[in-house]
Amino acid sequence: MSTPTKEIKTTTEKLASVIRIVTVPPIMVIALLLILYFYLPQPFGTLPELLTAIALLGLVPLLAYPLQPVFPHYRQRGREGQRELAFVLTGVGYTIAFLWALPAGTSPAVRTVCAGYFFSALLLTLCNKVLHRRASGHACSAVGPLLFLIYYFGWWLLLPSVVIAALIAWASVTLRRHTPIDLLWGALCSMFGFAIAVLWF
Repeated sequence: MSTPTKEIKTTTEKLASVIRIVTVPPIMVIALLLILYFYLPQPFGTLPELLTAIALLGLVPLLAYPLQPVFPHYRQRGREGQRELAFVLTGVGYTIAFLWALPAGTSPAVRTVCAGYFFSALLLTLCNKVLHRRASGHACSAVGPLLFLIYYFGWWLLLPSVVIAALIAWASVTLRRHTPIDLLWGALCSMFGFAIAVLWF
């Protein structure tokens, strides 16, 4: 029989795992897009624009799961290879979304969201690959939607967003997926990507 301490630890880790799962990048961006489409005071965009954005920003990164066995380089590396492939496909999806949104005559909100995700991913790659700073992709993808919700719906969402961000940070640290510094770098990438999108697009 497990000791009380072990049970508490297991329960805590289970809760942290649930928080991590429900805040993975595809779920966060799809939730953001659906909320903006159905509840934004001004029109978010057309249904084809919504579906295209969901496909490029939310579904393309998920292709890492079925495609991993196809590529020996990623298949042989197990879960790490899956994460790396997901990172690559995320960059591909975000780049295509950005290039599609600019000349396609999409609504301002669709264009801004696609630009925000593109520049956030670009800054995240810069931090990890060039500056060799371990920036959390999970933190980056979680902070972005919260910033967009505050921007489009108002400051009354600030406190709930801070609480959600704190829970995500707690879960990541509890499961030892990231350090607080990793999370900070990821959040900063998202903030700067958001600022570029809002100011320029």
